[in-house]
Amino acid sequence: MFRQYYIKNIIIYIMPFNITNSVGRYAKNISVSGSLWVATGTSGNVIVTSKSGTNWSKSSVTDFLGQSVAYGNNTWVAVGGSKIIFSTNNASTWENAASNPSVTSLKRVAYGKDASGANLWIAVNNFVPAIIKSIDGNDWSVANSVSGLTYANDVAYGKDASGVGLWVAVGGSKIVTSTNGNNWNIATVVSSFTAPVCVAYGKDASGVGLWVAGADSGTSKLAFSYSGTSWTNIQFSTTVYALAYGKDASGAGLWIAACNQSIFKSTNGINNWLNTNTTVLTSLNAYGIANGIDASGQNLWIVVGSTSNTGNAIVSSSDGTTWSRVDANGGIQYPNDVAFKV
Repeated sequence: MFRQYYIKNIIIYIMPFNITNSVGRYAKNISVSGSLWVATGTSGNVIVTSKSGTNWSKSSVTDFLGQSVAYGNNTWVAVGGSKIIFSTNNASTWENAASNPSVTSLKRVAYGKDASGANLWIAVNNFVPAIIKSIDGNDWSVANSVSGLTYANDVAYGKDASGVGLWVAVGGSKIVTSTNGNNWNIATVVSSFTAPVCVAYGKDASGVGLWVAGADSGTSKLAFSYSGTSWTNIQFSTTVYALAYGKDASGAGLWIAACNQSIFKSTNGINNWLNTNTTVLTSLNAYGIANGIDASGQNLWIVVGSTSNTGNAIVSSSDGTTWSRVDANGGIQYPNDVAFKV
């Protein structure tokens, strides 16, 4: 299908690139009207926004400890603790969700589709109930329970090996999958991948759909899957707290993994993970990643996390290799997640 962008008063339609291009490229040197970055944290100005990714400002939110934020269907949703908030006006103001199941430790939220192609939001909770769902980000209900799934940490939406829409959630010692967001099945994971904490969907170097998950314990802290249901370990010894797929400065596909005091990159998500560590990352504990564009339409990666000396950090990179600290961070402290919409 065509992608539609509004630039000033002109509508531009861009046909999706061939799968061998790995990712569609944003128009270069063009300020895309309506593009927005949103980051959330647990202290200071708990939600901050930016059109450029380099200059952030406070969003009007109180009494909220932000763990995760996501965008879909003209709506921003943020979760943390026992609260769900949403915004339909570009993250300017936020409302409490109308119905909220009995959750106490919400960790991540994501937007996707159910089995019929209808809009769906999924959030994961660190206790029971592990998974909750919503069609609009406002009214939420508990998804069918998954035996043994506790301490759910992350959720993402993508496709299985046949191209069918798929949800994948991780937590405790399990990875679980669902085609509709309500009924979940346990995936096959080898024993050395013991504590998955993050998951993302993207493509390998050939443009084939790929799932990658990261863990904070076990002998191998990365695993990959083409189906989402059967996983293979990647030899990786560093704890991985967040994963994302996007592109490098040339438009080629790129995976980024956020770790303690280091950020790794890979062109295929399976091997050749390279440490991009520089001085700016020395004290950074990174927890959230997103790929988007800056104010001029150029590729931009944003990673958020905390530092031992300041408690807050936003770093950016155009290529996923060279990182710079963003000083105008809007007063956010202990940021946990970041998202982008265009």
